Amino acid sequence: MSPPDIKADAQRVFEVLQAGGIAIVPASMGYTLMTSSDDALERIFLAKQRPSHKRHAMGGSFVLSQRLHKLQGQNAEIVHCLVQSFDLPLGVVAPYHEDDPILKDIQPRTLEAATVGGTIAMLINAGPIVDEITKLTMAASMPFLGSSANISGTGMLFSSLCP
Repeated sequence: MSPPDIKADAQRVFEVLQAGGIAIVPASMGYTLMTSSDDALERIFLAKQRPSHKRHAMGGSFVLSQRLHKLQGQNAEIVHCLVQSFDLPLGVVAPYHEDDPILKDIQPRTLEAATVGGTIAMLINAGPIVDEITKLTMAASMPFLGSSANISGTGMLFSSLCP
């Protein structure tokens, strides 16, 4: 068995996102459904039986979080420590730069599905393929949003390697 080709897999996912589709991608905490399309995000909500008042996280990386989130002082240090020093996945909810080019063409319903009270949620350090997808979407100034690939309220499916 050969190792995965992260760059090629990420490129294929990126092309699906560019075309308005939905991708199921392995991440550090299970599988994620991701899209950049308003219509596809609505289909994700329906498939997951997710209530419309629930929000989706923006996919990203530490670099994108630094660019979009307005974090300073101790808050920025905590994120840096957990993500960079301890290499942990982390969901960050923080105020964001609304004028950033990656958000300029985001559809209003898509932005609404990812924000609340002037904050945006972003899962960072979600694994190598998500990091690679983030590089591609950042270069194209294209955001992507996601959610776990399970029916809402059922919990995440995973198996532990430890007894």
